[in-house]
Amino acid sequence: MPDTLAPLPVEYAATLRDLAAATRSCTLSPRALFVAWHGVLVLVLDGFSPPLQALKESINTKLDLTPENFGSKWPKVTLGALSGERELSAAELELLHATCTSFNNRVASMPPLPLWRLSLASYTRRSLEAPLAVIELPLGGPLANGDTPSTSEAERVASVLSEWDDRQ
Repeated sequence: MPDTLAPLPVEYAATLRDLAAATRSCTLSPRALFVAWHGVLVLVLDGFSPPLQALKESINTKLDLTPENFGSKWPKVTLGALSGERELSAAELELLHATCTSFNNRVASMPPLPLWRLSLASYTRRSLEAPLAVIELPLGGPLANGDTPSTSEAERVASVLSEWDDRQ
């Protein structure tokens, strides 16, 4: 794949590579399975670790980017997405949520996930099944275990998870 990321300017890729290299490897702890926007199934993590919080702040300070959408302000791993324009019915959404909830005790007891690199992707589909370009951004320094998100990070994640309760 190319080493440039349309429409991201080339100098941004270099800056992001430098910022990632200055960020130490860390861990992220699984928190819950969750049904996000458009029926996207995600593994929610406890919150961004301090090294990742600092990286996000550096990116926001050093690059002239569009402000973050709410969906990128809390850490998660996409596990699956609906294809095309399909939407879940209310009954399907309830069933998927109940299924996710039934696994959350096991998810919360999973060991922390090590993070050694980031990927910067340009895409046409939110499922990322056919990315336009991907640039690998290795993190620097040795992996440090025991990264605990700040209180504000943990509260943001709790707020997202409570949205389901708010819609009942």
